[in-house]
Amino acid sequence: MSCTTWTSANRNWNRSTATRSSPGSTCGPDRPRTDHGPARAGAATPLPDPGTRRDRRRPDRAGGARPWCPARGRRGRADGPGEPRGVRPRRPAVDRRLLRGVGSGLGVAGRPALLPAHRSARRADRALPFSGADAGKRCGTAGRKLEDCIEALTSVATEQRAVLGKPLSKGEVSTLLQGRLPDELQVACRSCAVTHYHEQLFRLAAVHGGLELQPGTSPPVLRRIPGWRRTPGPAADATRAPKHLQVARAYLHLLGPATPKEVAAFCETSVGEIKAVWPEDAVEVDRAGTTAWLLPEDDDAYQAAAEPAAEPALRLLNGFDLFLAAKDRDLLTGGNQARHKELWPTLGRPGAIARDGELLGTWRPRSKKERLTIACSWWGRPGATIRRQAEAAAELLAAAGGQEFAGLD
Repeated sequence: MSCTTWTSANRNWNRSTATRSSPGSTCGPDRPRTDHGPARAGAATPLPDPGTRRDRRRPDRAGGARPWCPARGRRGRADGPGEPRGVRPRRPAVDRRLLRGVGSGLGVAGRPALLPAHRSARRADRALPFSGADAGKRCGTAGRKLEDCIEALTSVATEQRAVLGKPLSKGEVSTLLQGRLPDELQVACRSCAVTHYHEQLFRLAAVHGGLELQPGTSPPVLRRIPGWRRTPGPAADATRAPKHLQVARAYLHLLGPATPKEVAAFCETSVGEIKAVWPEDAVEVDRAGTTAWLLPEDDDAYQAAAEPAAEPALRLLNGFDLFLAAKDRDLLTGGNQARHKELWPTLGRPGAIARDGELLGTWRPRSKKERLTIACSWWGRPGATIRRQAEAAAELLAAAGGQEFAGLD
């Protein structure tokens, strides 16, 4: 079996010999590594572009059936507060903003996400805690105080669904839950000057109670997901989820090659929890001198994606796009710390300018009435072709928001 050698300096990769890890083999993140021998030199080719990393159908190439969309709906789309929105060429079947999302980001940290209506119930399986210890870690400060966090999630999910006979604001739900939840599931909040549920516990339980955020509401309004027929609370065993709903496998498919440490950081859990659910058929690869893993079914796709596009596309990525959410961030910035800080500040993330897998800089929107200006911070002097592509992408962004494009700044 062949595998890939990745380099971070120029984001190229070569082919080398390796073996595939399988049940009973000596490969895998928690097993002794097999000596694959020296890597063979090969023709350097570009790393797959954002469209490939998200959708192997390459819809942004010539002849594509529809516009390219970051973090396409198969996994949902996560939203962050106040970030540049980017272009959304298509909307999900229903605009569902799950309080405990299972979309891009995989919904393991209580992030809101957009999800097609028919997928919301079964996608809750991806949000299942791996174990009681993992549930405690996800629950934050509440997890350190509770003996059984899975039982706590079940209790909160049950009560949430019970009080939501009709759509209610989050504040109204909080008031109703106050008299229904036991004291250990609530906290005396200094900032609110009242006693209410633990915030993260509330968020994590919501998807297991079949709840969603009503689109376009502020303050947020919660409601029941129509057609939800599950018993509230997380299932007993997350490891029995179908392959396409397994978190580690989904991460390797969308953002691989990756390491257990990177997947654990993304899921905000421990490396041990991820190793326990690591795909046994994952292929070991050398990524710039670091051992990483890739799914065998994706090997051919990555080889095909290595061929440079005839007409490389440029996209203005949302600051929370899945392509930027991977934990191998040094591969995106080439280890440049200044670029790293610019792209992932503590507050107020910018969008990213991406062209055929390479990040060329960051961008921010500047709106004035009905006019939109895109402020670009280039990491190098853009050529005429790249600037024309950036203007075209910005025009699409302005049109999507019903604004007039006022130019690049």
